Amino acid sequence: LFRSSIKGIKEIHVNFDPAKLLARVDGHQAIARKVINSILNNYPSFLQKIETAIKNRDAGQLEFEAHSFKGAISNLGIDKVTETVYELEIMGKQWDLQEAPGKFKILLKMMEELKDQLKNIDFKKTGPDN
Repeated sequence: LFRSSIKGIKEIHVNFDPAKLLARVDGHQAIARKVINSILNNYPSFLQKIETAIKNRDAGQLEFEAHSFKGAISNLGIDKVTETVYELEIMGKQWDLQEAPGKFKILLKMMEELKDQLKNIDFKKTGPDN
């Protein structure tokens, strides 16, 4: 999806810490897996809506879509990704989209890296299921 949009973006290191997610769900691996699966299944739609808002120069829609995605992605506890989405939300809120395309490309790169980490998560390394 979006791969052509991230050409030329330098490597951005996003480190998912499964222990942070498990702490948020009181150690329940089944719930943590549901959170991860929800993100994996829904992030392309979120990104598509954000991209459309940016392309249409629709600041209000960008604010709304970024805010919605921020709520979902923040569950993973990855501050760097959440902050990037928040910055897009603020750009929409302030009706200042000049930097939005570049920020969106960074978000795409982050999500590409994060997707691979989430698909390969092994909770056995973080402890038993409760």
